[in-house]
Amino acid sequence: MAGSSLTYFTCTLGQAAITENLASSNTKTINDFLESQAQLYPKFPAVGFPVPVPNEGEWRSEVFSFDDLYKGSITVAKELSPYFGHGNIGKPSCVALLCPSSIDLLFTWLALMRIGTAVLLIAPQCQPAAIASLCKSCDASILFHDTSHNDLASSAASLPNSNFTAQVLPWRTLEKDITGIICAINGSNSEFVALYKPSENDTAYIHHSSGTSTGIPKPIPQSHRAAFGVLPRLDGQTSATFTTTPLYHGGIADCFRAWTSNTLIWLFPGETLPITPKNIILSLSTASRAETEASTPPVKYFSSVPYVLQTLAEEPAGLSLLQNMELVGVGGAALSPNIGDHLVNQGVNLVSRFGSAECGFLLSSHRDYAVDTDWQFLRLPSECTSLCFEKIGEENGVLRELVVRKGWPHMAKTKRPDGSYATGDVFEPHPHIKNAWRYHNRSDSQITLLTGKKFDPAPFEDAICSSSNFIRDVVIFGNERQYPGALVFLCRSTGGNEEKEAWNVISRHNNEVEIQSKIDRNMVAWIIADELTPEKSSKGTILRGPTEEKFAAYIKELYEGTSGSPLASNVPDSKVHSLTASIVHEVMGFKIKDDEDFYQNGVDSTKATQIRSKLQTVVKPRSEIREMQDLVERYSHFDSPTAEKQNAVPKTSIAVLTGATGGLGANILDNLLDKSAFSPIICLVRAKDEHEANKKVSANLKARKLSVPALSRLKCVPVSLSRADLGLSPEILEFIRREATCFIHVST
Repeated sequence: MAGSSLTYFTCTLGQAAITENLASSNTKTINDFLESQAQLYPKFPAVGFPVPVPNEGEWRSEVFSFDDLYKGSITVAKELSPYFGHGNIGKPSCVALLCPSSIDLLFTWLALMRIGTAVLLIAPQCQPAAIASLCKSCDASILFHDTSHNDLASSAASLPNSNFTAQVLPWRTLEKDITGIICAINGSNSEFVALYKPSENDTAYIHHSSGTSTGIPKPIPQSHRAAFGVLPRLDGQTSATFTTTPLYHGGIADCFRAWTSNTLIWLFPGETLPITPKNIILSLSTASRAETEASTPPVKYFSSVPYVLQTLAEEPAGLSLLQNMELVGVGGAALSPNIGDHLVNQGVNLVSRFGSAECGFLLSSHRDYAVDTDWQFLRLPSECTSLCFEKIGEENGVLRELVVRKGWPHMAKTKRPDGSYATGDVFEPHPHIKNAWRYHNRSDSQITLLTGKKFDPAPFEDAICSSSNFIRDVVIFGNERQYPGALVFLCRSTGGNEEKEAWNVISRHNNEVEIQSKIDRNMVAWIIADELTPEKSSKGTILRGPTEEKFAAYIKELYEGTSGSPLASNVPDSKVHSLTASIVHEVMGFKIKDDEDFYQNGVDSTKATQIRSKLQTVVKPRSEIREMQDLVERYSHFDSPTAEKQNAVPKTSIAVLTGATGGLGANILDNLLDKSAFSPIICLVRAKDEHEANKKVSANLKARKLSVPALSRLKCVPVSLSRADLGLSPEILEFIRREATCFIHVST
C-alpha cells in the first residue's frame, strides 16, 4: 500500500492492534470514554445533524460537542430513570429502542447505557413479528419508541407471547424537543447515580441482522470494549466524516471511529427525509456552512451503502460531490462493479470497507489511489496474521473463505473449537497483486436447484440491474426447483417497451453465465416497481426470503404455468419436428442437429426439464385414462399362446443403471445395493474404459458419503449413449438383452 497513509476512516481492527495506541488504553466503557472526552476535549465538535427548515430555504445545523454528549446523556437518563423503578439491585434487563436515525435516537441510546442497561437497537423497517422475536431473544422488558412508530410498536407488543411494554419517549408525549432538554443542562448532572456500572465485557448495545433469508433478524450483541476499545487513537481533527448509514446499523460504528480520533461526524437527518441525492447535497451544503460559521472541520470522508452511491453517481451534482471527497467509503453490501468502475474512472477515490457485526472492521481496499484503480480488491497487510483465506472443502478452485483467527481484537462469537470464526464470505485472489482479495459471494447464499446444481444469483442480478435504466430490481429464485426464474421490477416509461428492452438485457447476460443460471423468458415475472417493490433491509439490500414469500403467487404461476398450459393444443404430426427443434433452440440458445447427442451439447437435467415444460405449454397432453384404455383395447387379443409360467422365481435380478455419476443416480445405486435381490448391478458410464468408469462411480459415492460396494456386485461399463449399440461389445449387449430385468435411466 505504498503511497497510502493510515487514516481513522480506513484503519482496520488488525491495523489498530499493531499501532498499540487503542482507545481502551485509558477507559474501559463507553460511559467512561465519553466522560474522558468531555474532560480532555470538551469543546471539540463530536456529532452534527443537518436540520431541514420547511419553506425557509437554507437548512440549519445542530452540532454537539463531547461535553454536550456527556452531559446530555445524563440529563436524558434522568428523564428515563423512572421507568426502571426505584431501589433496583443489580443489572437492569435489556431495553429496546425503535426510532429513526435522529437526535432522539442518539441521546436516548447514550442515556440508556448511562443508566446501565443494554440497548437493543431496532431498525424501523422491521415487521411486528420481527420486533417481537428480537425483544424475546434479548429479554427486553420495555420498547421505547418515538411517536411516528406508535402503531408499529403497539402491534409488536400486542402479539401473542410478547412479554414487553411499548413506551413512547416521555418528552414526545409532552411534545417537547429533546434538544431543549439537552440545552437545559444544570450543575446537578454530576449527582446522577446509575442503576448499574457495567464492565468492558458487558453488552453495551445490540444490533441485529437484516434477516435476508428468513425474514426473522438475529441479535448481535456488542460489548463496551468491542464498540470503541479496539479502535485506534489517530489524529483526525482536520477530517470530518459524513455518513448516510443510520445509527441503528453501521452509523454507530462510524461515530466511534471518528470520536476515538477526536473528530466530527455528520449524520444524515433520517427522521424527516428520505436519502436522495438532493437531500444529501443539501446536508453537505449545511456542513460546509458550519465549517465557515462555526469552525467545524471540513468533511473529507463520505460513507454510505451501495444503493446511495448508485443514486449519486447518476446525478452530475452527486458525482461532483463524490469527486471532491478525499475518500468515499462503501460497505454493508456489494457495490455493482459497473457503478464502482464508473466512479473510479471519473476520479472518485473509492474505498471498499468490509466488516461484520461479529468481528468489526476486517479489511479495506485502501491503496495508492493515483496509480491503483482496483477498488474491489481488499488488501490484507502482511503483518496481520489473525486473518487468513482458507480453501473451501475439497474444491481445487481459486475461491477461498475468510477466516478470523483467535487473537483478532474482537470476536462476538466463534464457530470452531480452536477459537476461530469462519465468516462464510468467499473471495477470489487478484491475479497479480499479492494479498489482494475480491468479494465473490456468501457461501450460504447460493441457490440449489432440485438437480443439485448450484449458483450464486447476486452477480447475475447486479449485472442485469446495472445494465438497464428500465430495471430497478431483480430477484432470482429457484431453490429446490428444477430451474430458476426471476422477479423483474420495472420502471415505467413513456415508450411502453420496458419488457422488451429488459428482456434484451437479460438475454445478453444469459450468454455470460453458467447454463444452470440462465433465465428463460417464460420464467420471468414483470412487475411495475411503482406499484409493488421487493422487501428490503435498511441498507437497501433485498430480503430474499420475505420477497419470495410476498410474491409467492407470481412464482407459483410461473412454475405451474409451464405445465399443462390451457393454451396447449393438439399439434399436427407434420409440425412436431419443427416445433421441438425451435423449443430446443430457444432453451439452449443455439441449434442442435437432429442426429447430435443432447448430452454432448450441454443438455443436462435442468435444460431437459425446461424443454419438456415448454413442450407441455404448446402440446396438449392426452388423457392418461384414455391412453390406457386404447392400450388395453389394442393389446387385448393375442394370436399366439402365452409363455408357460416359470416354476421358480430367480433369487436375484440384474439391474442396469445410467447416471450413477450424478446425485440422483448415486442414491438410486445405493438403494439397489441395499437390496440383495439385485446382483450384479450394471452401471453404464460415459468413460473411455472400464477402469475410468469404475473410478468415476466410486468417487461419486465417496463424495456423497455413500458406501462403495464389492466388485462382485457392481460392474461399471463404459458406454456412448449417442450410438445405437451404446458402444457396448456384442457380448455385453446380448447379456443385458437376455438377462437384465430392471432398467433405470436417469442420465441426461
